[in-house]
This record gives sequence, structure tokens and C-alpha cells, in this order.
Amino acid sequence: MEKQSQYKVIEAGMRHLGDQPTLIGAGTFVGQLYYATFDLPDNIDPQELAVIQCRTLHNQVRNKRFFLNLRQLGNILEPHPNNRDEWMMDISVVPKEWLKPGENSIHIGYADGRYDDFIVDNIVLWYKTKA
Repeated sequence: MEKQSQYKVIEAGMRHLGDQPTLIGAGTFVGQLYYATFDLPDNIDPQELAVIQCRTLHNQVRNKRFFLNLRQLGNILEPHPNNRDEWMMDISVVPKEWLKPGENSIHIGYADGRYDDFIVDNIVLWYKTKA
């Protein structure tokens, strides 16, 4: 039997990160840290790469940090200052052995005190299951 690709919607709603709740006027304001847990099935294959994606709006400063199971995931949440009012797709490969059956977590926050208000939306994880 071939391995199957599956997906998990981690967050379907717009989440506004930053320090100015009324600056953007969209999404649920969560402050300077967004945290979520999500469950994956017992047949997930941690030996396979996975892909995580989201949409962002208003991301202008290169100071965002995205952690998956307490490990920093690079190459996601890149700023797009020339397109601040357009939705952009952010995507990154999740290394092998970062995911596990059962509870997993993500944290999104800032590396410094520049709280560039932005919105993250539709966080989706694509992963493979064991054959």
C-alpha cells in the first residue's frame, strides 16, 4: 500500500499579532504571541518531510519567529513590505522527525521588541502517513 498525503488545518481564522489591536482592523487580536496545539494521527510517518503553509497580510519586518514543537522553522513568515495590503502565501518544509503522533504545537512571535502588526490566516500542515 502506498503512503498517503493528509492535511491538518491548524488555524482556519485570521489572527492579528502585534501590539496595536485596532491598527489593521481585521482578524482576532492575539497580542505578541500566537500559540496552538493540534493532534496528528497515530499513523503519521515522522520519517517523511512535511509542508506547512499559511497566508499573511501586512508583514513588513524581518523579525517573526515560527516554532513547531519548540523548534524554530526558518524560511516562513518572510516580510513583504512592498505588498503590505495583499495576501501572501508563506510555505516551508518541515524536517523529518519534527512531527509526532498525538499532540503537536506551534508558536508564532517576535525576535525583538518591534511588534510589527500583521495577520496570519489558514495555517495548514501537509504530512504523509505510513503505508
